[in-house]
Amino acid sequence: MAMNQSSMNRLKWTFRFVAFGLFVYVLLRAILISFTPDEATSYYFAIGKYNHALHSNNHILNTQLMRVTHWLFGHSEWSLRLPNGLSFLVYCNGVWLILKRSNHLWVGLAGMAFLLLNPFALEFFSLARGYGLSLAFSMLALGLFIQSRTNAEYAEKSHFLVVIAAFLAVLSNFNAINFILLLFGWLIVDQARSGHGWIRRNLKSILGIGVTLTFAIGSLLILKGNDDLRFGAPSYYASFMRTARMFLYVDDQPIWFTELMGVAVGVLVSGILLWVLLNKRFTSNLAVALTLVIGIPFGWFVEHQFLGANLPEGRMLVNLLPILGLVFFLMLQEIARLDSVANKGYKAVLSIVALGFVINFGLSINLNTTHKWPDSSKTKEAIYFVGDLVEDWDEPASIERFNIYKNSTNYYISTRKLNIELTDDKDIKGEADILFVHLWEWERVEPLLRNKYELIWSEPNYPMRVYQSKASIEEHRNGE
Repeated sequence: MAMNQSSMNRLKWTFRFVAFGLFVYVLLRAILISFTPDEATSYYFAIGKYNHALHSNNHILNTQLMRVTHWLFGHSEWSLRLPNGLSFLVYCNGVWLILKRSNHLWVGLAGMAFLLLNPFALEFFSLARGYGLSLAFSMLALGLFIQSRTNAEYAEKSHFLVVIAAFLAVLSNFNAINFILLLFGWLIVDQARSGHGWIRRNLKSILGIGVTLTFAIGSLLILKGNDDLRFGAPSYYASFMRTARMFLYVDDQPIWFTELMGVAVGVLVSGILLWVLLNKRFTSNLAVALTLVIGIPFGWFVEHQFLGANLPEGRMLVNLLPILGLVFFLMLQEIARLDSVANKGYKAVLSIVALGFVINFGLSINLNTTHKWPDSSKTKEAIYFVGDLVEDWDEPASIERFNIYKNSTNYYISTRKLNIELTDDKDIKGEADILFVHLWEWERVEPLLRNKYELIWSEPNYPMRVYQSKASIEEHRNGE
């Protein structure tokens, strides 16, 4: 049952308003948040300091687009993050292709919460990494695929566009490989169901699938050969816990609550799977989404067992979050078509889940930090403080810091031309003018200080501390 025109107009304008507000939010975060260590790594790939064509930290499409924006607009944070910021518009386009098929206004509004308001997924559109781009093209591919199922005449052209979007998703981030494998499987199923001669009619998209899979699987094998599949969780429990934390943005949740959240999501997805099986909705859009939600982690299990890759965790499964939201939305879509006590129960549960998405997003709104790199949220402030302090020194100030701060501090030193030594050293020996110290390494660092340093910068509830040697303090005091 289609929505009436009045309700569709309300949904359309509500979507535009929410999407525009979120786009502004994404851009503000891109301007204001301190550059993270991983973003600095992407920057060094973009400027050619790191030149590995295939590397787990070289998100290829992101690197190339960063080169363009760097050339056009310079090396500011917002410029380097612009490709991912603009990709949010692509993401919204994919979401709308799905939501405009809502059969009730309340289903569409809940779908907006599920697909737009996950803060962990949303923040990657503000960062100079490949995750935002990959999310955008994955959602566009899904939207185009679902659209192709409603118009047989449009299906052939739409399938080719799905392949292009999927290729761009994996080019943005190799973690999308399991997503494209499963989506291509459904693409072939739909093509085969279209009748005799389907291979000839869909030859262009089938060739595109072959090229994309050759590139993706070949790249994965090269990464394995280079021993570059080391990121991820070392155990199944660690993978479960770190992935469960994606559902709530707040990091300091108790362990029991994280476990409860993970189990609750698993039970809910299992219940939806059971509903699909009992109602024989084997080729529905809901079945497609469930296949992706279950199949993507299973693909990681296969890669762990046979390729030696670590298990998925956190941002490595960020592509899963919109698909999980899609499962919830499509389940509501199915419920809206039916009328029974059991379905009303599903509706109540999923409505509560949608409210949870809204509350979680509301509690997570901020313009100063990220979920994955909270330890770097004030790197810019700290390095600028030191830059102002040493601006008039005759020689650049020498610094020491741990590896966690190496790339991000070097990014600011090299792009802001601060009077600070540019070095790739990544340890603290207690011999430099300035030390950037992380509190979790304090026990190892404290004996090196031997009362030689004074604390010159810190922030409440923030792990970075900046120290200056007493010798340099005295020297530059006398110099005045």
